[in-house]
Amino acid sequence: MSRCQCGAGELLAQLDAIEAEVLGGAVEQLVRTCDDPSLGAPVGDHDGADSVVAEASHILAGDTEPPPAAAVTDPVLRRLFPDACPDDPGVSADFRRLTLADQRWAKVLAARSVEADIDKRGTDGVVHIGADHVTDWLTTLTSVRLMLAARLGIVEEADEDACDAADEDDPSHWAYQVYLWLGWLEESILDCLTDVDLLA
Repeated sequence: MSRCQCGAGELLAQLDAIEAEVLGGAVEQLVRTCDDPSLGAPVGDHDGADSVVAEASHILAGDTEPPPAAAVTDPVLRRLFPDACPDDPGVSADFRRLTLADQRWAKVLAARSVEADIDKRGTDGVVHIGADHVTDWLTTLTSVRLMLAARLGIVEEADEDACDAADEDDPSHWAYQVYLWLGWLEESILDCLTDVDLLA
């Protein structure tokens, strides 16, 4: 059974082989989701802030019309990258056009940090999470849970009850168990941080 505890300047997460495999698979799904071709260029080709500055310069100079924002219709992507202003589609579209590449890239970088830590899991099952990776773990666990919640259709408590009551032969039942376990893992990391502030 997984558990987290504080080490010397790091967190130690005890994961058995199945837990490590499930977590690694979920994180890789998150990476593929953030690299969805419908959102634009692959995140590995992202130019960072330079692309935003270049586009803003063109707009201010009146040289060109800004390109249309990517239409995000997938419920998973909408949960991961919600509208900045739900009541103003125009503002939301502008914000998405200027920030989506950065948001995708940040999620992928965080997820890759988590994958790197899992890959270094020791023969004793311990995953060492350095202070510089703690935020990446919290960010990624939250994103993976949002991804699962969207796929399971979880919006309110009644939806969770329905998933919990699903027959064990129903894939949604097991996906919900992973959802709960990821929440527990995230809480255990946060509990450790209350004892030792690694983020200071």
